[in-house]
Amino acid sequence: MELGSGRSTSWIAKRCGYLVSIESDATWHNQVNKMIREKGIKNVNYIFAPLDNNSTPTQSAYLSPLGAAPPESFDFILVDGDFRDHAALMAIPKVKSNGLLIVDNANWFLPSETKSPSSVRQNEKCKTVTWEEFNKQVSGWKKEWTSNGITDTVFFFKP
Repeated sequence: MELGSGRSTSWIAKRCGYLVSIESDATWHNQVNKMIREKGIKNVNYIFAPLDNNSTPTQSAYLSPLGAAPPESFDFILVDGDFRDHAALMAIPKVKSNGLLIVDNANWFLPSETKSPSSVRQNEKCKTVTWEEFNKQVSGWKKEWTSNGITDTVFFFKP
């Protein structure tokens, strides 16, 4: 599953059996949908789920496919879109044992020793209480923190 689509959508789809990808931005959804069709990719359930300001993140159409998924139903979940804190927290039980939970731009939300700008530093708290809970729940997981010097991505390996 991919929350927040883009160039990664076709790249991932070529490397897995089936991908559920969720996007909230109509213009971006149309562009990526066109790219998927032009490349002849058929193994993507590409969902347009606009954000609704009247619902909470966990009740939103955007996170609904993740919430409805059975426990341990995904080999990996990439969190790179809206409501990242809630998406990351909701994803924990949905990832299979030995699966991956990937959080893009994690340096903006989780404390680390990164040198990337606009990062939460090691001695600071997570950006939100939801990120605090996420960080607590994955504290025993192996993690690989990667950086391009501007933003960081973290790969969390579920035990």
